[in-house]
Amino acid sequence: SGAPGLGFAVSMIAWVVLLFVAGRRLNSRGQLRLAWISRGVAVALLTVPPLLMATSFGSVVLYIVLPTAYLVTTAVVRKLVAAPASSLGRS
Repeated sequence: SGAPGLGFAVSMIAWVVLLFVAGRRLNSRGQLRLAWISRGVAVALLTVPPLLMATSFGSVVLYIVLPTAYLVTTAVVRKLVAAPASSLGRS
């Protein structure tokens, strides 16, 4: 009974870590706007669900935060993957 909740928690933490690490990488490449957006979404994923799930409108806000986080994650990963090999620290 606790395993699905644990799996969800681990996946959310991994998602937040991904967004923070990607934000740092983007920041080092000079893509400051997307780096800040990535970090902001990570903070939203950490704070919004726990704070709002106890309220009657919490699920509505969650339906806004999660799709936004998916879209930002897609944009961030696409930007990182599309970068030339030289910007990834390879020669």
